[in-house]
Order: sequence, then structure tokens, then C-alpha cells
Amino acid sequence: MSYIFVCSYNLRSISSSATSVIKVLLGENPGCELGDSAPSKSGLVTVLEVLKIQMNFWPSLASRFTELQSLWEIYAAENKKKQIKKIRRADAPIWWKWGRKRLLYQIIKGHLRVRSRGVN
Repeated sequence: MSYIFVCSYNLRSISSSATSVIKVLLGENPGCELGDSAPSKSGLVTVLEVLKIQMNFWPSLASRFTELQSLWEIYAAENKKKQIKKIRRADAPIWWKWGRKRLLYQIIKGHLRVRSRGVN
């Protein structure tokens, strides 16, 4: 094997990572267990995209792809509930949306009636 290193790489971290990978490939247990950690949205999307491409060459990945896809559906359903709660907001006043020139135009043309306070 030959590797070409660019000057900005940290050779100590690369060698320790390579050593750890080789130990795991030879059958040793990894140093730490991740447990039940959930992937980020962008990470899961990236893994699904890569798996979709790699399944053309490695058909055995299909079961893992469907498993991750179901995880994505659960994640998307939870986020949809959160988004629905965020959408329910009061509308901003009309002058914030239009700006002062359009508001003045609507008042002058009579398309918009202004109610004065305190007058019965």
C-alpha cells in the first residue's frame, strides 16, 4: 500500500486511527461503544444516498438500506409534528408585510379603512 500525504495531515492521528481499524478488523473489540445514539438528519440522508449508490455493486446492503430508510421515516414523522407546532403563529400586522408606501396607497385609494380608537 502506498499513501500520499499532503502537508496538512496529522500523521500521528492517522497512524493511530489506522492501527485501531486494523485491530478491529483482526477481531479485537473496539475501545468504546456508542450505545443508542441517534444520527443527525444530514448524516442519515448522506448515508442513505451513499447506500443507494453502493447497492448497485453490493446487493447485500439492501437489508441495511431498508432498515435505515425506516429509521428515516420515523425521524421525518417526529420532525413533522415539531414543524406543525412552529407553523401555528399569529400573522404579522399588514403594514409589516406591505411597507409604508403600499399601506399609504391603500388608505388613499380607499381600499383600506382605518379605524380610529376612542371615537364611537
